Amino acid sequence: MDILTEIEQNLVKSGSLFEAEQIILKGVLELGQVIMQNFLESLDRSLKSQTPANYQVINKQPRTLNFIFGPVTFQRRYYQAGTKKREFYLDQQLKIKPRRRLSPHYLMMMAKIAQTTTMRNTADILNLVFDSGITADSVMHAVHELGNQIANQIINRHDFLSVGHQGRLEARLSDYLDRHYKLAGQTIFLASDAGPGYEPAKLLSLVPQGAHGEYFLDRYHCLQKIEHTLGRHNELAMRAIKAVRHHDQAELTIILDTYESQNLTEKQADDLMRLRKYLQRNWRYILSPQMRGFKDIHLIGSVESSHRAFTYRMKKQGKSWTEQGAKAMIGLIEARMNGELQASLNTILEQLTVLPRVAQTSLLQEMHIRTGEFLRKAPTKPSIGAVQGIIPINTATSRPMGQLFKALTH
Repeated sequence: MDILTEIEQNLVKSGSLFEAEQIILKGVLELGQVIMQNFLESLDRSLKSQTPANYQVINKQPRTLNFIFGPVTFQRRYYQAGTKKREFYLDQQLKIKPRRRLSPHYLMMMAKIAQTTTMRNTADILNLVFDSGITADSVMHAVHELGNQIANQIINRHDFLSVGHQGRLEARLSDYLDRHYKLAGQTIFLASDAGPGYEPAKLLSLVPQGAHGEYFLDRYHCLQKIEHTLGRHNELAMRAIKAVRHHDQAELTIILDTYESQNLTEKQADDLMRLRKYLQRNWRYILSPQMRGFKDIHLIGSVESSHRAFTYRMKKQGKSWTEQGAKAMIGLIEARMNGELQASLNTILEQLTVLPRVAQTSLLQEMHIRTGEFLRKAPTKPSIGAVQGIIPINTATSRPMGQLFKALTH
């Protein structure tokens, strides 16, 4: 009985639309495994005629790769090449690294999910959907590999982050500007929270010669400091924020003096003093574009919203990073923010494995015949819902979510 007939017969016996959907999904995934197995084994046979004259077949050995439709185990020839060299010619032609168990598409899914949530959550999500025994360590290795490659090949960047010396970040920014813009005689708008390393003078020094720089203090951080110092629900805080928006320094001074006249603790007095110095130091940079004569510019973008995608993934919840891991994750998020993640992953993953050139007509004919034979011989399996793909992925297996999924689907 072939898989399609098995699906049809099981559908007739199903008692609900939920069960029917499970039956179809299971059958489609199994069919994908069959087709991929036969494709790889047919490719191995076709490559036999292309091997060097001194290659002698020793035996055939199995290898298992985990695809999104489940694990696929296929036989390929093991060759003796001369007196010393031995290799699996199919693996060498496909550029499949030894001990690698994950398909390129699976690696892409891991990288895309991992740059929005933790490594452990990524593993749990993939195991919940595919029950493939993925571990957090496997996700981390994939992120390191792909993230670092993306960070090295992204062009036309818009967001820039760097781990290490500040000068590296400045060099990337200067290189980007030089390659993509002619800025002589132009006005460049800059903004930051004026924190260490991002002070107005520091950023304005990055403006290329011949261009004019306009620096803006990020409103989000400025107003946040006022709320933190005066109290989020304090009427004086709301009045102070309004004064800042209107750039009314006299009104702001009255408000801060009023707050200072209250019975403040020593800490509150120290916080107020720091706020006064901060506002005095950056007062001229609070002016909006319209107040500076740039009538057509309404917003220059919030610094906080621009880097929120990075901070949500990489800060809080006790997260810690190695330098390599931080660079890799930054590369993935930066590519997503610039709309380049999918294209970058496609470029890298297509280079991980390649299909060797073989006679396509004969390969297609051979695949069609062998797939038909396999389907006719395929044993009937009970419908159990999700495909049960269980293989180790280079590390010790920890699969609580997979076990839960098994329990739910039985």
